[in-house]
Amino acid sequence: MQPDIGWEPIEDIDQRHAVVPLTQMRSARLPEESAIGLASADVARWEGVDPPEVAFTVADLVPHGCVTVLGGDGGAGKGVLLQTAATCVAAGLPFLGHATRPSSAVYVSAEDPEGVLHARQARINAELGLEMSDLGGRLFIKSASERELYLFSDGKPTALAGLLEDELAARPDIGFVGIDSATLVFDDEEISRRRVGAFMRDLNRRAARLGIAVTMLIHTSKSSEDSPAKAFSGSTAWMWQARSGLLLKGETKNDAPSLALVKANYTKPGKKIELKWTDRGVLAAADAPDSVMERFAGRALQREILARVEKAWTKDAPLSSAPTAGRERYLPQVLARAGHKAGAAKDAMLELIDTGAIVTDRRSSRTPKGLRIEKAPDWYTSAVQ
Repeated sequence: MQPDIGWEPIEDIDQRHAVVPLTQMRSARLPEESAIGLASADVARWEGVDPPEVAFTVADLVPHGCVTVLGGDGGAGKGVLLQTAATCVAAGLPFLGHATRPSSAVYVSAEDPEGVLHARQARINAELGLEMSDLGGRLFIKSASERELYLFSDGKPTALAGLLEDELAARPDIGFVGIDSATLVFDDEEISRRRVGAFMRDLNRRAARLGIAVTMLIHTSKSSEDSPAKAFSGSTAWMWQARSGLLLKGETKNDAPSLALVKANYTKPGKKIELKWTDRGVLAAADAPDSVMERFAGRALQREILARVEKAWTKDAPLSSAPTAGRERYLPQVLARAGHKAGAAKDAMLELIDTGAIVTDRRSSRTPKGLRIEKAPDWYTSAVQ
């Protein structure tokens, strides 16, 4: 006879406490409790389906529907650069030589009061050849320098984050939101990877739901390294949870300012754009025209290109962007014979192609491939009556 030491046979414990074997527990789970939903993850669902194209609000630099971070030292010009980006998106103008996806835009600053933002906008408008009336109803600039606007606090999104999402959702024409800076919206530990990561994931999800590009300013690391992991201060999650990371280098005694794409999820990183400060105190691409008249001349050339493309297409004799098409159809040569510089004509044509204004197509089986207007800019009036 076994001594009574207070233990029970294991089978009695299983019955008394209703212990269920692990295999039965797995089979008893409800379908909605699956971790990732493998039933809907089979790649066979993509068979014969073209993958969606990645959309950019600013070509190559700012992807649509997610968060981009723009870092730089204090005084480098981050604020004026982001306000310029918002203006270009609202006006449908290229930003630093990169095509934009036209939409209404919002710029909120915790750093600068109303008067500073007003004066800066006046300088940006003068630089781009715009009037305030050109941007009415499309560009919204707000100073939050005297209020709190936290979207994340104590490890979770705030009620204000939901209110902001609702306000933006009520304006589906808004496609770009610039935030100056992360300190305006993040009320938590900036060195905590978990908390920064949670905030960035939440902001990315809201951007995706709204279909907008969010670009947020952050400060650079004291180490001043160019590597993505060490470029920005605080947790590395600021960089790794963003879908795109831009680094603004300020002007020094020996170097001009520049903007580098140091982190990119949807294109190749490493792009560097040399910048310059214009006479109006605005950052622009180093090779940008120096005067409004030069920009107007560029717009006039593009207007002529669109008119020629439209007329040639309707006559079944489309112009071409390919040099092999010959001098009678190659668009830059056609424009050169009309008195334009071939290089300028080619650049203007390529910009219209990059923005999706003109595309290569075939009108019918009897005509050669050539250029046609796909999406005419707002400023273009049809040349075909």
